[in-house]
Amino acid sequence: MTTRSNLVYALVSLCAPVALGLYASCAEATIYDQLVDGGTTTDSDGGTINPSLSTWTAKVADPFEFPSETSIVADKDRRWKRDPHYVTANGSNYLFIAGGDSSTTAERWSLSYYKDTAVPTKSSTWTLMFDGPTSTSWDKLDVMAPFASYRQADGWTIYYGANGDSTKPDYVLQIGRATSSDLKSFSRASQPVIGTPNFTAGAPDTSRPDAYGATDPWILVDGTNVYMYYAGLDCGSGTCKFQILRSKSPDGGTSFPPGEVVLSGRSGVPEEAGGVAGPSIILRNGQYTMAYTAVKDIPTKDRKSIRNALATGTVGVAVSSDGKTFQVGTKSGAALVPQLAGFSSFRSEGSFSPTLYVDGTTVRGYVTGLKNDVNGVYYGIGSVELTEVKP
Repeated sequence: MTTRSNLVYALVSLCAPVALGLYASCAEATIYDQLVDGGTTTDSDGGTINPSLSTWTAKVADPFEFPSETSIVADKDRRWKRDPHYVTANGSNYLFIAGGDSSTTAERWSLSYYKDTAVPTKSSTWTLMFDGPTSTSWDKLDVMAPFASYRQADGWTIYYGANGDSTKPDYVLQIGRATSSDLKSFSRASQPVIGTPNFTAGAPDTSRPDAYGATDPWILVDGTNVYMYYAGLDCGSGTCKFQILRSKSPDGGTSFPPGEVVLSGRSGVPEEAGGVAGPSIILRNGQYTMAYTAVKDIPTKDRKSIRNALATGTVGVAVSSDGKTFQVGTKSGAALVPQLAGFSSFRSEGSFSPTLYVDGTTVRGYVTGLKNDVNGVYYGIGSVELTEVKP
């Protein structure tokens, strides 16, 4: 049997099921301080580098496999594509995405998926799941960054980032949770599963590393413990920065307390000046590998600025032996998937939102690319294959 894992093995007896239908890649993620000196045994803040961990290189499919479809023939909810998440369940393969209308003046995102018995392509069956409701709901604007899990007894659980809470500025993202038996009808939690503090006069009442926003959820299950890794935005110092946090659920994945920072942008690395976001983690041969979005542009407290900052960076990778402390996962400390200029490239302006899975003995994944040329702005998704470099 071919095993594909997005840290969610549905109906495959490689990992133990837990409450609420969550499956993971048999373990929980962790985080190492990141190396910035190209190979010494200490990192930027004096931590020890583990020399036994592998590093990684990546090959990206260019041109991309899931291009934007700006034609009026295409549904408005998939003309732009970003934030992929790959899942295998019930003998089918799914690629969950956030989709948009290919209009910079009316940019708004929804959630949908492609389904196929083979690896999904742009010709596979596409289905819209949901967008932001036109009510006073906290998630009535953009819904993005889906993470999907499946368990036969309980059906689907979808975590996602969204904004629209009328009591907070419109740039503030929070993480929601929805359930479904068939991916057609959804029950959406009335409140965020990870919300930000209350705001007064445009500022959060409580100081937290995710006080100004929470998005990019990734679920990991270790035995009976359910953890969420996610991107938190902190602007408390006057300068905004994304960091990756981890939260342990007290009830099997229904709710999560505010998380603790486990990965920050590397000091002195321009590609991570705005921090790190978009974690995606696998466990393979005793090593945790986390791909993430390196945020190059420092975001401001503005809805469009935050979206742009998350889309105009590169993809990094970090590795760990215990899932708690990460070190840089490329040999030179460079990006795993950089931007790539050129007319045929789908990532000339940015590479971001990675998702990883294991296919037999190979680590594969998807990344989102941002392109801006004479034909306009568009987002597309390309496949990536990783190669392990043994120490």
